[in-house]
Amino acid sequence: MFDAEERQIIPLFDTTSIAHRAVREACGEHLWIGGGRGQAFRLSPNSKKLLDQFTILANTSSLHPLDWKRFYRLVKEGRQTIPGHVLRSELVRAGFTEAKAEELAAIYHHLREYKRSA
Repeated sequence: MFDAEERQIIPLFDTTSIAHRAVREACGEHLWIGGGRGQAFRLSPNSKKLLDQFTILANTSSLHPLDWKRFYRLVKEGRQTIPGHVLRSELVRAGFTEAKAEELAAIYHHLREYKRSA
């Protein structure tokens, strides 16, 4: 598919450039993309609604087909990808075991990746 040369990581910009040094001085040593420093992830209202619909009604020990339907809605209709650690903690808070929360988070991320690539 790709040869070794095509898989090389290409820097976004020269790390010795004046612009890069200015960014480092303004932002600190690291450039933060997609959010400010120290900001916790926040669920969007739509993601929160879809997650609540799933967790409140789900049978936490054995998911019913209607539970799976709500879970798939979370994947399909959610515009925001929920980080794994956030999803796991929300599921545990809703009564799922650590193992089940881990499994559902893995399924969620596989389905989100499939959705993104399709």
